[in-house]
Amino acid sequence: EHGSRVLKLASALRHQLGVQPEDRFAVLSLNSARFEELYHAGLLGAGVVNPLNLRFAPRELTHVLVDSGTKVVFCDATFAPVIEQVRAEAGIEQVVLLGDGDVAHDASYEELLAAGEEVLLDEPDEDAPAMLQYTGGTTGLPKGVLLTQRSMMLTLYHIQMGVRQEQDDVFLAQVPMFHAASMGAILATPILGGQLLTVPFFDPPAVVAAIEAHQVSNTVMVPTMIAMTFAHPAYAPERLASLRRLTYGASPMPRPVLDRLRADQPRLELYQGSGLPQRPAHRPGLMLRAHVRGDTL
Repeated sequence: EHGSRVLKLASALRHQLGVQPEDRFAVLSLNSARFEELYHAGLLGAGVVNPLNLRFAPRELTHVLVDSGTKVVFCDATFAPVIEQVRAEAGIEQVVLLGDGDVAHDASYEELLAAGEEVLLDEPDEDAPAMLQYTGGTTGLPKGVLLTQRSMMLTLYHIQMGVRQEQDDVFLAQVPMFHAASMGAILATPILGGQLLTVPFFDPPAVVAAIEAHQVSNTVMVPTMIAMTFAHPAYAPERLASLRRLTYGASPMPRPVLDRLRADQPRLELYQGSGLPQRPAHRPGLMLRAHVRGDTL
């Protein structure tokens, strides 16, 4: 079903929206299965996916849309008003609404898929652009990093060599899907045949309930998210007992949080990941270190 929807989406991008292989299309949305479909359509060569940072101020968002040459934006009801605010200045021609909502848009995502055909596009060259990702703008305005099909696949192999994912994994995507920290979920999980579960955004009781109900085995969290989960009344160690692997990063792990994690979940494999700085002339990288039952590998 997922494959069928992605093929129809790729077809609709080309024939209904006029997006060509090297054209950029942007996504501003909370986590969802539709967000993953947009990533996969880009990887099939339908266009260059430009996942937008949810925290961009209107000025930054306008800059990114103009700088990237984006004319088509996919957004959910949460962020449609933001896109409407910058649309004229950014030169956006088509806004596609993901899901429902009484907000300004030109087309509905599901209607777009219904108009698409289940056909495979020509396979893109490995040097063809696949994703355009912008930095957070910590040194002025955001700067774009263009990733090729080859670099995306090398990222997949790199993740697989550093963080173990398996066919029977149930992976919970709770970090924002616009971020590189989601690439393991977006790329590796479907290729291995695992299940990908999404929550719209991190919320401790919702995350605890999802892990318990769906027996989630693998996920990514930053240390602050882990600490917030511990602090919430909904948390109990047995509710997270299905977890087999957890990757954390983005900031140093406080020793008390790490000690409690090891005490509450002694069989949990812990992986520490940190991203290398993104620069326009370089491809982003990922460094990984594994802590398995207290030992550093």
